[in-house]
Amino acid sequence: MFADTSQSTEMKPDGSGFCVHTKFTNLPELAAIWRQVLDVKTAEQLQLPRPRIYGGGPEIIKSPKSPALDRIIKSLAARAERIAERKVSPDKDNMLLITTEGRKAALDPRLVDPSAPADSEGKISRIVENLVRYYHESQDTLGVQAVFIDTNCPRSEAA
Repeated sequence: MFADTSQSTEMKPDGSGFCVHTKFTNLPELAAIWRQVLDVKTAEQLQLPRPRIYGGGPEIIKSPKSPALDRIIKSLAARAERIAERKVSPDKDNMLLITTEGRKAALDPRLVDPSAPADSEGKISRIVENLVRYYHESQDTLGVQAVFIDTNCPRSEAA
């Protein structure tokens, strides 16, 4: 009943990628019921201590679009057009597949096209450069780094 989501995928007007729009239904109603039976406190109200984040917050890594990524985006746009025109069966290709491949390609084109060359200006290379730099900068304080990635993470065979 609560927090049900619906998603729609749309191509950006310039054809440079896709947007996924997620809508949640009934969240205000769920929050109202939740707060009737619970005493909810935020971290700010509790004044919980938090570690400082280098730079004050998450760092956005920007990198130029590589020729391989540009080719993949054009291919995805052509596929999306065929889907919109109903020229392909949903069991053969669909917007969920296109969106997934687009997210992977944005991280590293080799996740979609293994023959694509490594990009020294790509996101992965830039992140690794920063990790190495922060590692060396924090040696005197024994700093700690946490890296979160939720795209294309390998799973163990036992799972």
